[in-house]
Amino acid sequence: KEESKEGHSAEEVCKTFMDVYGYHCIIVTNNNNALYLHYESKVAIPLKFLKEWEITAIAFALNTNLDTTKSMLIGTSTGQLASYMISNAGGEEVVEEKPEIVSQLPGDSAVCGIVYDTYQKRMEKGDEVGYTTLVMVFTVEFCYQFTGSLPFKTLFRDSKLSEKIKDHGKQVHHENLKDSELKIFYKLGDNNTVELHSFAWKTELAICHGRFRPKDDLKGHVTISDFALSLIHIC
Repeated sequence: KEESKEGHSAEEVCKTFMDVYGYHCIIVTNNNNALYLHYESKVAIPLKFLKEWEITAIAFALNTNLDTTKSMLIGTSTGQLASYMISNAGGEEVVEEKPEIVSQLPGDSAVCGIVYDTYQKRMEKGDEVGYTTLVMVFTVEFCYQFTGSLPFKTLFRDSKLSEKIKDHGKQVHHENLKDSELKIFYKLGDNNTVELHSFAWKTELAICHGRFRPKDDLKGHVTISDFALSLIHIC
């Protein structure tokens, strides 16, 4: 917390976002300033390209490493999604990639959670294996599912919303961002890599949970199981 000259609290930590390995941490203050803290550093560095962004959610790549965050997805209080990356993370001068807005959610709803990962899939012809990326975005009202090919701008442009996922979200309509919370559960995959396992989405009226498709399942066309969301209503 930073003290002003008058002795009053001028700026304080509002949110922190960290990748699953603990390499990279982005700190957001109540004045919408963003700072970066590396695993091997004790000094937080201001991020000039994220200054005054109203960041409410960040999804880190699961293949991040000590040197770079790889591509991240940032969600804002007005429903914007942007791709962003930090490289030379452990060096004296952190290199930022300017955020690129890749999508605007319907209704300008605040984003309360994002998760994404890339899966192998069997192509329609022959035994060739391709890749598809899954993005799930949670707002205070809906859970959206997008699938497609990277980069993110192409994925969101070409992807169609999963109406099934969206319809489930309509059952848990509410307006308070503080009442919406996303928890992601992981499992250890081959070669000590981390994979998505399942998620729980808490809303004002219910808890929704679902399981991600196993990485070794190449037959499914959708990366979320058929029963993606189960609702547990809170009395």
